[in-house]
Amino acid sequence: MLGQNSVHKLKLEIKRRTRSFISSLHYNAGPEYYFSKQISRIVILQITIVILICRNTLIYNIISVRTIFREQSKAKSTQFSCQIRHLYAKNSQ
Repeated sequence: MLGQNSVHKLKLEIKRRTRSFISSLHYNAGPEYYFSKQISRIVILQITIVILICRNTLIYNIISVRTIFREQSKAKSTQFSCQIRHLYAKNSQ
């Protein structure tokens, strides 16, 4: 089991990587990316829940979340959050 300090460091690293990933999308962005800041908050919140509950599959979960973000980048944020919730539910079984 990870200590509190390790979990905190992982959270900070994931937030940094998520923000970096989202800002890289802005370079090729059109008007459909206005909601990406809202999506970034959803990603960070959902990844944090996955860290706390599914620590053994941390790398797999991060890769999956980033892949879903890439696929759903032009979709509405509500559809995206449903995808993340589905991923979280699937991995917590």
